[in-house]
This record gives sequence, structure tokens and C-alpha cells, in this order.
Amino acid sequence: MSSEEDNKSSLFGARLRAEAKRLGLNQATAGKLCGVSREMWGKYERGDAIPGGEVLFAFASAGANLHFIATGQSFVAEQAAGYALTPEKEKLLENYEHCSEEDKRAIRRLALLASKEAETETESPARSA
Repeated sequence: MSSEEDNKSSLFGARLRAEAKRLGLNQATAGKLCGVSREMWGKYERGDAIPGGEVLFAFASAGANLHFIATGQSFVAEQAAGYALTPEKEKLLENYEHCSEEDKRAIRRLALLASKEAETETESPARSA
């Protein structure tokens, strides 16, 4: 491993450790949550090993910020506020996920048509004025 790779691994490990600490997890608990031993988790934190997708998925499911771990950049709630979904939109997406592929295509076509109609309606008053 080159010194640059070593540095990236140690930064990744330090951010992994910081996220575990933020979540109130020690090495044993973080490892157990992610399906690895405390010893293996320690290797991740030291940058001696890089966790695989299943480990990272489990860690994210426990509330870890993978964007921060991978990049060192925090994507805070204030930045995401513009992307927050209302309960109504969350339910709509949840229902969409349970549709067949054919129904999903129909929903997308309908949404596209509805947005075009709404766009036309907003332009119409300006034209008639």
C-alpha cells in the first residue's frame, strides 16, 4: 500500500471511529451490529482493513453517515431540509415501490402529463394578460 493509500485508509478509519462514537458505540457493539468481531472493527478503525458493503450497509442502518465516512464532508440536516419529504410524499413513494414495473411506468407517464398540464396552466394567465 502506498503512503497515500495508507493516509486514505487511516482517514477512513478515523471517520468510522468518529461515527461509532457519535452513535455511542464501542468497538464490540459496532462490530456486533455490523456482523464482525471487535478485533475486525478495530482493524477498520485503525485503517488496517476496509469494511465491505455489507458491513457499511449495516452501519448505515444503525444511523451512521456513510457520506461523512467516505468523504469527510458532513451532509447536515439543514442542507437536506429542502429535500425533506412530507408524510404524504413518503406514503406515495412507499406505495410506488410496491407497484409492478408496468404500473410504475404508467405512474411516471401520468406524473409527466400532469406536470406539463400544470406548467401550461401557469403560463396561460400571463399570456391572456
